[in-house]
Amino acid sequence: MLNRRSLGIVLFAVVMLFPELRAADFNLTGHIIDDRTNGGISSLTVSLRPPANNEGQQRLTSTDAGGGFVLNKVPAGRYLLEVFQGVTPVYREVVELDRETAKEIRLHR
Repeated sequence: MLNRRSLGIVLFAVVMLFPELRAADFNLTGHIIDDRTNGGISSLTVSLRPPANNEGQQRLTSTDAGGGFVLNKVPAGRYLLEVFQGVTPVYREVVELDRETAKEIRLHR
C-alpha cells in the first residue's frame, strides 16, 4: 500500500510524463455574423467569464472590422461567453474550453 508521500510522488511523475494531463491554456477565436447580410459585425464587446465559484479573471475583447475576435491563453474550463452591443447583451452561451476553439456566432438583428 502506498503511503501519502509515495502517492504524491507517483501522481507527480504521471503528470510530468503525460503532459496532456496538465492544465493547459487554449485560444478562443470566432466571428460574429449578421444573419441577414452574412457580413461580420464590428465593434461588439466579447466577454468570457469563469463561473462564480472560480477565481479566474474575466476576459474582454472587441470584434474587428470583419466581426472577428481572439482571446488568447485562456485556461481550460467552463466559461460564460457573452456578446454586447454597447451595454446591451445580444448573445450568451456556456462554453467548455478543453482545446483550441473557434466559434461562429450568427446574430439576428
